[in-house]
Amino acid sequence: MMTTAAEIDSLFRAGVAAVKTGNKEGARALLLQVVEADEQHELAWLWLSAVVDDDADRRVCLENVLTINPDNVAAQKGLEKLGSGEGETAVSPTPDSPEPAAADPADDEIVVRREYAPHSLASAVLYPEQQVKEWRYHDPTTVKQAPALPIAAKSEYDDIWTRGEEICAYCAQPVDETMETCPKCQRNLWTKTYRYAKPSVNLHIMWVLLTGIGQLFLIQGLFHLVVQRTLLDTVIAGILMLLFFGLAVGIYFRQAWAHFGAIAATGLLLLTVLIDALFPIDLSGLDAPLNNIDPAIAEFLGSMVNSIGDFIRTFQFVAVILALYYAIFRVAPDFQKMDVQETAELKKGLQFASDYHTAAKDFARKGMMATAVLHWQRAVGKEPYHATYLRALGVTYAQLGFFARSLDVLQSGLQFSTQPEKQADFAKLIAQIQRRQVVEGKQDE
Repeated sequence: MMTTAAEIDSLFRAGVAAVKTGNKEGARALLLQVVEADEQHELAWLWLSAVVDDDADRRVCLENVLTINPDNVAAQKGLEKLGSGEGETAVSPTPDSPEPAAADPADDEIVVRREYAPHSLASAVLYPEQQVKEWRYHDPTTVKQAPALPIAAKSEYDDIWTRGEEICAYCAQPVDETMETCPKCQRNLWTKTYRYAKPSVNLHIMWVLLTGIGQLFLIQGLFHLVVQRTLLDTVIAGILMLLFFGLAVGIYFRQAWAHFGAIAATGLLLLTVLIDALFPIDLSGLDAPLNNIDPAIAEFLGSMVNSIGDFIRTFQFVAVILALYYAIFRVAPDFQKMDVQETAELKKGLQFASDYHTAAKDFARKGMMATAVLHWQRAVGKEPYHATYLRALGVTYAQLGFFARSLDVLQSGLQFSTQPEKQADFAKLIAQIQRRQVVEGKQDE
C-alpha cells in the first residue's frame, strides 16, 4: 500500500496519463490505488469517474468529490448530466481529456473491500459503516496482456499449482501419503506436531493455577520466616514455590514433562494434606526455631496468627484441587501430538494481503518455499498491483524452477511499477531469470 505522498502523486499522474492515452482499464486500476490510499484525493475521484463502467459507480465517484469539495463545478455538472438521463457520461477534469473507451461487457466485476481499524471504541459503535469501504470495478486484464512488453504474459497454466496435487512444502515436488521422504529434496515429509496449533483456554487456566500455587507458597514461606519463625517450614515452602513456578513455565511452553510433573506434584501434595488431616503428625521437634518473633509484630497480629496460616493453607488446598482437575481432565489434549505430512498448504486465520505476505516470509526463512509460494499467490490475488508481493512471488517461482511463471509475474511487476528504481529492479531480475532458463534448460512442470 502507498505510504508516502510522493508515491500517491506518482500513481495519480500515471493514472491521468493512462486516461489521456485511452487506456481506460489501466487508468482505473491506478486511480483505485490512489483513492484507496488517500480517500480525500479530490482529483483522483474526479478522474476515476471518467473511467468507471456504469452510472452508479460514476455517481459514487462524483458524490465523493462533492463531499470533499462541495464547490467542484465539474462534479456538479457531471451529476446534473447523470440526473438528466443522458446515459453514460464521463466527467472531463480538463478540456483535453478524451472520452473513455466503451466498457467490455465480458470483463469480470471485482469488489475491492478495505477494512479500517476504528479510531476509538465510540467510533466503532456509533459509525460502523466508516470501518468498511468498498469499490466495484472490472478486471483490467488487458493491462496484463500489454503487447509492448518483451515477454508475453500467460493467464492460465496446467502444472502442479493448478492441479490440486499434494506437493512437498519445501521444493513443490508432487508427493503422496506413502512417501516418508521427498524424492527431490530428500527432506523428511513427516513430523510430529500438536493436535491443536494454539494452546487452549484450559491450558492458560492451568498455567495461572500453577503460578498462583507458587505465589501462595511464597507468601507461606514469608509467613513462616517473619511471623512463625520456623526454619524447616520456610525451607519446605521455598522448595515448593520453586517447583510450582518451574512447572508453570513448562506448562506455558507446552512441555509434556511439566504436564506429568503437575499431576504428580499436585497429587502428592493433596495426598499429604489428606494424610495430615486424618493422621496428624507433630514435626515441631525437628524444626530449628529462629529468633523470637518481633514484639511489635506479635502485638499487631495477636490472635490472628493461626487464622492467617489457616487462610493461606485453605487457598492452597483449593488451588491444588483445581490444578489437579485441569491437569487430568482438561489440558491433556493440548499435549497430544500427531504425525503430519509436511505438504504445502495455506495457513488458517489470515485475512489481509499483508498477513499472507508476512506468513510467506516466515515460511521462506524456514526453507518451505512451496508453502511460501501459496501465501504470496494469495497476497497477489488480494492486491494484484503490489510490487513487493509480485517480486517475492516471481523470485520464489524461479528458485523452484518455474521460470515461465516467474517471468510472467515479474513482467506484471515491471508493468505496474511507477518508480524508475523498481522498474530497473524488475528488468534486471527478468534478464537474470531468462539467462537461467536458457542455461538450465528448464520449463514449468
